[in-house]
Amino acid sequence: MRIASAGGRHSKHNEVWFCFYIYYLVFIFNYNTPMSQNQIFDRSTLLKILIGSFLGILAIWLAFRGVSFRELGAVLSKANPWLVTFGILIVFLNVAILAFRWWLMLLRDWKTTEYGTLLGGVYLGQMFNILLPARLGELARIFFVSERMEVTKSGLFGSLVLEKVLEVIAFGLAITFLITALALPTWVTEPGQTFLVLALIALLAMAALLLWGRKFLLWATPILGKLPGEWGERVAGILERALTGFDSMRSWKRQLPIWVLTFSSLFLSALTNYLILGAVGIQAPFTAALFVLIVLQVGSAPPSAPGKLGVFHYLAVLALSAFGVEKDLALAYSVLLYVVALMPKILIGVGVLIFSRWRIPDLRLKVKS
Repeated sequence: MRIASAGGRHSKHNEVWFCFYIYYLVFIFNYNTPMSQNQIFDRSTLLKILIGSFLGILAIWLAFRGVSFRELGAVLSKANPWLVTFGILIVFLNVAILAFRWWLMLLRDWKTTEYGTLLGGVYLGQMFNILLPARLGELARIFFVSERMEVTKSGLFGSLVLEKVLEVIAFGLAITFLITALALPTWVTEPGQTFLVLALIALLAMAALLLWGRKFLLWATPILGKLPGEWGERVAGILERALTGFDSMRSWKRQLPIWVLTFSSLFLSALTNYLILGAVGIQAPFTAALFVLIVLQVGSAPPSAPGKLGVFHYLAVLALSAFGVEKDLALAYSVLLYVVALMPKILIGVGVLIFSRWRIPDLRLKVKS
């Protein structure tokens, strides 16, 4: 199947913005991962908030420029309520799967109360990542869960490193499938190949950690201790926490369900997108829904405006433009998808924050082994 190239008034914006987001992801991938010491609101966090807000305002202007709000409202008013409801249920199921995968990564004995804590932590983290441009959700998850379960921050940190690696690999395979199955325009294939390199590096790094990680750490620790200041201790600590998080992948019996849940989550996310395509009357294949998911996930990685306003909508319009969908209809889709995919996470995350009476710590995150 050949996808329509983004032409006319969208082509320049499409190429510049999609490439910008793809390559920016490569730069910030490790920067957005929780570190051993990370202050909740420091100068770098404030800088990311400012940058994200600027990008969000610019994206809002690009997304809504030249759109007929009357036609937008007409499309939304005719959306299929059954497909919308089913899409929301799929979102809930997907979050439950992510929490279950996290439990498997932590190698815990089953306790309903602990699963509820992990589920609340996932909702809380997603809520923070959506609302705050600095992507503080990972830090919030570590603090929230460590205060309610007998698990070290090192183990939580390592499990989140593993989570990131698995997601990069899964999205890399999805991009490979799209490039193989569809005749994608160059503004997709060129940056997409860069992401494939990132996914391959993540896969090789995971294999190396599993095979030789412990031996390498024993060999490198004395050498790292000679580094000036606390650098050696910090690097050794990061390696130790990463290895701890990868313990759940040391046998096929343990890692197989983790892989199954990872790809199930990817499929359910694309299914949500596909249901909302049908809800607004867009006739497109399932691969279009998967393509929208890839663009949204990769493009939303850099800092954006609070609530991802503007950036989320522009990226959805950008992705559907490759399938020849008119801007008014694509924007209506982005608005409805925003409500279905993000609002439940925000509302439940706020509920977890209120009913748990949890407060964001002001101290630095000190990871203990």
